[in-house]
Amino acid sequence: MAGARPLPAPDCHGAFTQLIEGKLIRYRCHTGHAYTISALLSEVTGSVESMLYQLMRGLEEIKRRLHNLGMHFMAQQQLEVTELFFQKTDQTGQQARVVHESILQQEALSGNPQFEHKKLS
Repeated sequence: MAGARPLPAPDCHGAFTQLIEGKLIRYRCHTGHAYTISALLSEVTGSVESMLYQLMRGLEEIKRRLHNLGMHFMAQQQLEVTELFFQKTDQTGQQARVVHESILQQEALSGNPQFEHKKLS
């Protein structure tokens, strides 16, 4: 990985130092946070998963608001505006489904790689 940009620590975003002790690889940041590979992967994937859930909730909220506005304009018999809001509702729903699929894929990646490797062997 020559030339690769170092990744920051998930808690403090400080720089990591890699420590190799026999077969064990650990990471420590400048503030003292320490991680095994499994703990680091769990922390990072959990953080990404949390951000994806926040994004999905935000998209679902936008979708509800767009739908409500579409219903309002439908009641006002403003059909062009109604159609526009319902199109945006559908588009936002599609985006939310993409994020939901990403969450499912992220959850699959969140497993312990050492455990998964032992299960496959």
